[in-house]
Amino acid sequence: MTTMTEQSNVAAPTFVASVLRFSEDPPAMRAFLEALGLSVEISKGDGWFTLKGRSGEVSLHASGDRSATDAPGGRTGLVLVTPDARVAAEGLEAQGLKTRSWDESFGVQAMVQTPLGPEISINEEQNDLYGYEQHDPRPGPIDVVVVYFTDDLDVAARFFARFGFQPDADGSEDCHALRNGDRGVINLHRSSGDQPEGAVGLSFESDEPLPDIADRLRAAGYEPSLEDDPQRLAATDPDGRLIEIWPAPAT
Repeated sequence: MTTMTEQSNVAAPTFVASVLRFSEDPPAMRAFLEALGLSVEISKGDGWFTLKGRSGEVSLHASGDRSATDAPGGRTGLVLVTPDARVAAEGLEAQGLKTRSWDESFGVQAMVQTPLGPEISINEEQNDLYGYEQHDPRPGPIDVVVVYFTDDLDVAARFFARFGFQPDADGSEDCHALRNGDRGVINLHRSSGDQPEGAVGLSFESDEPLPDIADRLRAAGYEPSLEDDPQRLAATDPDGRLIEIWPAPAT
């Protein structure tokens, strides 16, 4: 991919790339992510956790009949988090994107239609903590990477530029990372038979030596493997999904 898109006038730095994971065992997923270096910011019992990375975040939600949508364990989605979802939706509408928004008990919820795949959620930052517990997150040097599968990397890059995510200088025709400072990484990956347009996966980048992360995972009962060509750490998370941790690029 070679397209370098111009950032739009929407308040792009206010959008954070967040992964929403429905889990059959949220406490186990929390422990797994903490072993990688993430840190809990907000929790509610054993059914909801928001964990922060150095950039980006992961929200864990209980699956099945503990979910309002009966979502199965392991389902993963992309959420863009912003201070005011309604204002964000209005700004995107002004740029010609199709959105919809409505009131929920916790605030305003919005959705934006992508040019190629399904809608993407726009959530507001959680300010009402009634029933929730606030923590003091202190993540390690690890960044959350939202893997977004698409048939057209250039079109997807132009779409996500509206939210402040810009492509790295390097990349390939099948994979390209978009970055937005401390607000996360979206890695565009060409879709395949088992990962259709709009599917989302979870990955990470870290400045910490991968063998050190592998040691913590083994101590927690997991069986990670260090892979070469390219170098990365692979492990199966408690929801049975493959997770990869890559060396963070030099800044």
